[in-house]
This record gives sequence, structure tokens and C-alpha cells, in this order.
Amino acid sequence: AKAPVREFVDALGGSRVVLVGCSMGSAVAATVAAAAPPNVKALVLSNSSFGHPPERFAALSKRSTEAERGMGAMLDNTIKRWFSVDALVNHADLVATVRGWLLAGDPIVHSRGWLALRDFDYEPLFPALTLPALVIGGEHDEAARPPAVAALAAALPDAEHRQIAGAGHLSPFDQPRLYAAAVRDFLQRKVSAG
Repeated sequence: AKAPVREFVDALGGSRVVLVGCSMGSAVAATVAAAAPPNVKALVLSNSSFGHPPERFAALSKRSTEAERGMGAMLDNTIKRWFSVDALVNHADLVATVRGWLLAGDPIVHSRGWLALRDFDYEPLFPALTLPALVIGGEHDEAARPPAVAALAAALPDAEHRQIAGAGHLSPFDQPRLYAAAVRDFLQRKVSAG
């Protein structure tokens, strides 16, 4: 059976598709793009890193265990990792919205998500990811640190790297105007012109 995202892309038929993902969504977008649907024209990977240092494995395993104890057990650490200090102070409404989403989440599903992210590897996908890609990171991202985001961009065959000033792990939420401008510029140059 096909994954729901792939089914959706296939259902669009001849429409030109750009897959955009943030954090774990980047892993999903890259996996679908690597399956080579002919109508996927470009890829935007946000706040996702490349590499498997041992501390990453341990940290994601720990987050999985914390989530199993309930969403409240991992809430504060996750919020601090996902948002810049500026967002925590000046965008409390946004932070409260994400906090609500996390608290409403299923702890077992969240726990398994951390394990899936822990075990995900971009490297086997690289030969199939020859389409234009934009890799976006946040200047203050504590989850996908800037050097690891830059490493992902460098490892892809046709990728550009942008770092969003002032953004944490959720760049599209944290700095939506800067994020949209980076994506718009990329699409105008790489997709609209091509």
C-alpha cells in the first residue's frame, strides 16, 4: 500500500508539485520525492539535519521514553528546543497553540515518532534526490542545529541552503515572513523558470 502523501501526489496527476516539510515532515517529503513521482518538481526541507552522531540516537531515544510517560512529561523541554527565546517571549500566542497541539497528542504515537526520526537516514535517498532542493534551517534551532542542516544541503546533489535569522526549530511558524520569502525566491528561480 502507498503512503497517504504519495497517494495524494499521484492523485494530482499532471500538476507540478513541490513537497515542503518541516522537521519530521522533511523526512516524509524526501522519502516521497525519492520514490520519483514524475510530477514532483522540487523539494523544500526545513529544520532537518543530516548525520547520526551517538548523542542524537541517545537524545531521541530519551524523548521517546519521556513521551510514553505522557505528553506533559516532555512538553517543557520540547517547547524550549523548538522555539527561539524571542518567540517564547514575544509570540506567546503561537507557543501556546503549539503547546496545546502537543498536549492533545497521543503519547504513544509521539513516542513512536521520536523512534522513527531517530532511525531515519537521508543517505540512502540521496541518489534519487536529484531534483532542485532548498534546505532551510533556523539560526537558533536547538533540535536541528545549523551545522547539521548545512551538512544536509551540502550532501544533496542540487540543493541550496538558507538560514532563517531569528528562527528556532519551527522556522515556518517562528519567522513566517522570512521563511515564505526564502521559499518564494527559490520557487521563482528553480520551478517557475524551469
